[in-house]
Amino acid sequence: MPKIKKTRKVGRIGVRSVPKAERVREAKVERKKKANGRPAGSRQNVETGAKLSGHGSNGNKDPRLGSKKPVALIASEKSAGNRAKPKKYFSPTQELEALENDPRLEKLLNLLDEGKTLSAEDQQFVDKQLARHKQLCDLLDIQDETLQQGSDDEDIDLLEQLERNNLDKFK
Repeated sequence: MPKIKKTRKVGRIGVRSVPKAERVREAKVERKKKANGRPAGSRQNVETGAKLSGHGSNGNKDPRLGSKKPVALIASEKSAGNRAKPKKYFSPTQELEALENDPRLEKLLNLLDEGKTLSAEDQQFVDKQLARHKQLCDLLDIQDETLQQGSDDEDIDLLEQLERNNLDKFK
């Protein structure tokens, strides 16, 4: 038997591929250009009224013009208001000191001591400030002066009673 030289070439086994030139031609035909925004010169080419009426908008609008909403040139009473920005304090002691030295609060508390009635807004302010004062006192472990005096008086009274009882025992 004669020796046969082996080769790698065999007949066509698979499906024949499409040549590259044909694939490129087909891709160009099928591909659409991606739209990026408005076409060139669209700012200068104002649309006509016929086109705009077809879109459902009314009137001849120029896309170059901005909003027609009026802008207030003077601050209105609503926006200006009597709203004071809250002050920022570095420590509770500073806040407590500022709260105790507040002239508006002092004036309102004096009016309350005199028995006068305050407006709802002023009363709300006083309540808010007194609540904050109590929170700060609790935070700093500061007790009310009237409570401290009362407890001292009670201690003295208890000592006097104890001394009297001891004196009675020795008689």
